[in-house]
Amino acid sequence: MSGINIDYDEVDRCISNLSKISTDYPTKEKTELSGEGCSISEIENIAKLYENFYTNIDELIAYTVSFLEGVKAKFVEQDQPK
Repeated sequence: MSGINIDYDEVDRCISNLSKISTDYPTKEKTELSGEGCSISEIENIAKLYENFYTNIDELIAYTVSFLEGVKAKFVEQDQPK
């Protein structure tokens, strides 16, 4: 059996790129709106959706990075001579 060839440098680059996406993602600063009415209410709803989206993307990236680091560590461990 020939095994699986893993390019560890490429895995590291992918992890680095994912981490960079997370740090470069626009901050979620919410500005206060003044006024009343349906438009303001809808803008507030959109802001809440954006905050939720941002939080979920940030968590997804963190979990993906953690997963890739774990998979890489396991492959490196398996590649060590016994």
